[in-house]
Formats: sequence, C-alpha cells, structure tokens
Amino acid sequence: MNLTLLTWNARGISSSAACIGHLLSMPEYQSDIVILSEANLCAANVDILDRIHERYYGIPRTSNDVSPELLRHKVVALIKKDLFYSVSIPDNVSTDRLIAVQLHTDDTEVITILGVYMPSNNNLQEYDLILQQLRDAYSYYSRSGKVILCGDFNARINENPHYPVLKHKSSAIKEVIADLNLIPLNFLSSCKGYRYTFVPSQTTLDYILTDKTFAYNYVNYCEIFSTPESDISSDHLPIICTFNMPIKRYWSSRTPLSCDSRAWNKATINDLINYQLELTDTLNGLLDMSLDTQYDIDTYAEIMTLSAIISANNRILMKNHNLHLKPYWSPEVKSAHKNALRKRALCISEGRPRGMQHPSYKSYKDAKKVFKEVHEHAYDAFLLECQQELERTAEADIRLFWKVIRRRKSVKNRSVLRVSL
Repeated sequence: MNLTLLTWNARGISSSAACIGHLLSMPEYQSDIVILSEANLCAANVDILDRIHERYYGIPRTSNDVSPELLRHKVVALIKKDLFYSVSIPDNVSTDRLIAVQLHTDDTEVITILGVYMPSNNNLQEYDLILQQLRDAYSYYSRSGKVILCGDFNARINENPHYPVLKHKSSAIKEVIADLNLIPLNFLSSCKGYRYTFVPSQTTLDYILTDKTFAYNYVNYCEIFSTPESDISSDHLPIICTFNMPIKRYWSSRTPLSCDSRAWNKATINDLINYQLELTDTLNGLLDMSLDTQYDIDTYAEIMTLSAIISANNRILMKNHNLHLKPYWSPEVKSAHKNALRKRALCISEGRPRGMQHPSYKSYKDAKKVFKEVHEHAYDAFLLECQQELERTAEADIRLFWKVIRRRKSVKNRSVLRVSL
C-alpha cells in the first residue's frame, strides 16, 4: 500500500478531537500519518491523542526547554498502528514547533516527514529562528533520504502582500523554497479541491513541500478538502496527499487484542480443525520472511502472535458473560475500570517504568486507586441493599405469621371429640 499523508491546522486538539476521529473513519480520508498543527495540547492531556481513533496512536512534540507544567504541544502527529515498527521519532529537534517522523519503506529507504507550526504573531525574530531551524532540519535529514515538509507556515507564498510582516514572512518562505529546490504540492495543477486553505481570507497558509524530483515521480494524488465537521472545528482546510511508495506494515503491540474471551472448553473438533487450518495458511505466508536482525525476529514474533489471536477469534465461540457474577458492576465501576486499563496499557507501551517520577506510572497508579475505591463503594452499597431487602422481607414474613395466628384465634372450635371409655 502507498503512503498517505494528511496535514491540518486543527485549532486545538481538545475541541476538534471528535472531528479528527470522524475524519479518519471515512475511507477516503484515512491516512497513514496525520500532522496536526496549532494543537495547543497541555502535557496533562497528552493521552487524548491515543483516544482520537482506535487505529491510531499519538506522538506529541516534547521540548526539554519548557517545564511540563507550562508546555503546550504546538504540533503533534497521529500514526497508524500498523506502522509502529516502521516509524521512528528522532529527538534531536530543538523546538516545540517542529516534529520529525521517520518512515522506513519496503525499499529500505527512509522518508522523514517534518511537521511545523510557524508563529502567527508579528514577532519576526521568532519566525526567522524557527524557519532557520526548519532549514537546518531539512538539510540534516535529507542526507539519509527524502524529506517532506508539511504544516501551517503562516505565510502567503502565492501572493505579494503589502503589510510588512506578511511581506517578510512570504519572502522568507520563498527564499527557503528556492534554496532547497522545493515545490508546494497543493499548487500543482493536478491538486484537486479548493485553491486555498485559510477560509476567512481564502488564502493559502498550509502546505506540503517536497523537492521537485520527488514530487513529479512519487506523488499520486493531492487534494484540499472540507467536511461539515472540519468546517465547524477549524477555519483551515485539511490537505491530503498520496505517495507511490510502498511501506512496511506490521501489527503493533499498541493494538490490544486478546483471545481470553474464547470458550475453548466448548470448542468442537470441527472448530479446532478450522482454527488449525486458518492459522496454518496464515503462517505459511511468513516462510519467506527474512530473520537477519533482531528487529525482523521481533516483528516475526508479533505477526505470529497476532495470527494466532485472529484465527482464534474467527473460529472459536465467545464466552457468554454472566451478569449475576458481579451484580454490583455499575456504569461508574465500568468506567473506572476502563480508565485503569487504558492507563496500564499506556504504561506498558512506555516500557513499564517504575517510580512516581514517571508520569505514565503515576497516572496508572492513580487510576487504579480510583477504581479500587469505586469498586469497594459499589460492593458495600450492594451488600447494604441486600441486607435491607432481607430485613424488609423478614418484616413482611413476621406480619403474615401473626396475621394468620390472629385469624386462627378468632375461629371457634365447634368440633367435639368423642371419647370412648
């Protein structure tokens, strides 16, 4: 499959998360890598990225120069989970307005995607500084492969604005494009959809840039589009682009799959035979897979595990849930349990760190404590309700008993026993 890239100024992740999730659920806009600029995501809410869509996980842009309490992630990336082993995130980018995502293709090539959110204020010194860092990053990563620039550049390169600030930004971006021999893909004649990305002024501020040779040889499709949801959450339009570059796709351990809910004790001989046949057919396709490096071995093990789980889920019946085992399992307990499991999965994905100094570990322990408290409260409330029900039942039985006794006392015994001597 080819590489699909989507970039969009979402105007805040917290307010547009539902729209992004709906967008990625649409078949025509499903992308492998999504670069979201102007995310304005605080460090405490980073886990929202993993909840946007079940098939994606998020990568925030961290900065060592800003304390976690004050950090606002200005640009983030969403990566499709089947690219987990094909993607790496370099940490040598020095600004929180720039994120780098490196992707390994089937041809052992490396493509670096640089997502950027350039300053929108009138501080030209800051703008030039970020632009120079972007230029340096492009020069560095272009040594190892192709580089794609994308994001909100906050500059109108197809116009000649008269306002000094806009004119300076436009000239600076045009100079970088000329020096690096780049071309905006959304300016190609083959690009479909709208001819602008910023709706209020109908100008272009967002771009996908590559060098001309790469653009003419590998770009299959490009479109600036809008949906009713995207129009509500942002005044920028998304850009989607497809590149003719097959990439390695593997199942990721971030995808929680399990066959624990299968009723193996109730499986028939036919079920087991069908499971064996399906699993064998899948594993036969892995015989030609190379196992030269540790990376290849880990990937092979992951695919084998996934194949066994999927085959079991397809061929073995699911266990029926018994609602009477835990009747106190209220919606509050269920919500707290899901939150604890989500935090645990996040902690595992970061290598199971130990110690409250690690945010993922602390978050998991806090969620687990909350679940325990909610669980105990629901259990105690259920026991109290059962006790009160028994007392009401016993009281009703006592009243019925004395009612029968009193009724019996009011009846005169008119029978006479015959006594024979």
